Amino acid sequence: MRQWQIITTLILFWFFSACVVQKKIVQMPIEPKKPPVKLKVVAGVNRAKAQQFRKEGNLHYAAIQWRIVESIEGASDEITRIQTEIMNETVDQVSKYYAAAISALAKNNNDKARLALLKVLAADPSQEAAVLQLRMIEKNLLRKIRSKNTKNFMRKNSLRGEKMKN
Repeated sequence: MRQWQIITTLILFWFFSACVVQKKIVQMPIEPKKPPVKLKVVAGVNRAKAQQFRKEGNLHYAAIQWRIVESIEGASDEITRIQTEIMNETVDQVSKYYAAAISALAKNNNDKARLALLKVLAADPSQEAAVLQLRMIEKNLLRKIRSKNTKNFMRKNSLRGEKMKN
């Protein structure tokens, strides 16, 4: 009988102490944690990288760095404003380079078109139209090279045949 009382007492003690601890935890105000000093340094480094990339015109990499800063520091009006500006600049760049590529294609200038399309992809790698245009240009160039090689091969072989006859 004595053992039964001890076990019951221990269970009740454990139950009530758990309830008290839970009540204290629930009542304690939870303050948002500030990023540690190391994260502030990392955020500062990424800010500097983002600003440098933007100056150099590498808007895609600048946007990535600003997303990293936002994930460390949290969203702010400044970061949102800068990201919106970068996005608008990216759209302007993509439009400008894509128009230049289409113009070059219309003039049959494949080299300028390829360069402009590569600039489009550097500004925004998700531009599928630019990838498709590049593939088309590459296929056409490969087709031309193959036809030239075939013609040269045929010409050489036909000349050999004529030499052998003579």
